[in-house]
Amino acid sequence: VRKLLIQTFGFAHILRERFMEWRSSLVANMLLILAVIAVGACGGGSNVASVGSGGTGTVSASTYNVGTVTGFGSVFVNGVRFEDSGASVSDEDGARSRNDLKLGMVVKVQGSIDASGTATASSFSFDSELLGPVTAINTASKTLTIIGQKVVADASTVFDNSLPQGLASVQTGQVLEVHGFLNASTNELQASLVELKSNPDRFKISGNVSNLQSASKTFQIGLESISFAGLNATDIAPVLANGVLVKVRLAPSAPGTGGTWTAARLRNSHGDVDNSDKAEVEGLVTSITSTALFSVSGVTVDA
Repeated sequence: VRKLLIQTFGFAHILRERFMEWRSSLVANMLLILAVIAVGACGGGSNVASVGSGGTGTVSASTYNVGTVTGFGSVFVNGVRFEDSGASVSDEDGARSRNDLKLGMVVKVQGSIDASGTATASSFSFDSELLGPVTAINTASKTLTIIGQKVVADASTVFDNSLPQGLASVQTGQVLEVHGFLNASTNELQASLVELKSNPDRFKISGNVSNLQSASKTFQIGLESISFAGLNATDIAPVLANGVLVKVRLAPSAPGTGGTWTAARLRNSHGDVDNSDKAEVEGLVTSITSTALFSVSGVTVDA
């Protein structure tokens, strides 16, 4: 009996030691989690601790990404895999479906990334840079021209299924929609996706404003003249000035008198950039003020 009592006491003592170790570890981990939350709060960011349906507390950070869609099975943007089951999808005209997302599209993703690195998208939005009839094709240089703008369609470009041979399937007069990255200084568009369109309700062009004429309400993008005389203030999002990067919706018809296109809407090419804890923007450098201040796809970067 004495031996049994000693063994029982020893076992209870071991249990008590294990419990104390576990409790200390739990307290330490809770303090670590609270410290991470406190850092997010003190920094003025939007880090939040959330409890999911499984009851597990996680620390998440808001994220904003702009880049090309490189894969599906969820959606991959800039190499990041975004869970998309609850995400909304939209373009410049409003709500779209998940099936409207395509490889090569340039999209803006808003969402969150938790402590494990899992990214969850809350919304996807996309918009092309150029839409209009093809006026010239150069298969040797892998370029084509749409509304006076040169489009580079090389090995990295994704072509829609309606263009099975890629650039070799393109014909003069076809109406194409192009997603990609604009080099505004050369008025060239590096295409990431090219789609064939039939009977579009508008054309579109992006670029830097030049030769702005306030009296006649015209300006140029490259060599193309554009009139905004028929627009009211709600149709013009940016403050128009020479050098401003804009995206212009055009009436889907040939240029009028003097070869001037008619603008149906004007807005900033890059749109609004929301505050986030983490952000990544893919694109071409569109302006350089100094080594500490430049723009990527029209988004100003303080370096």
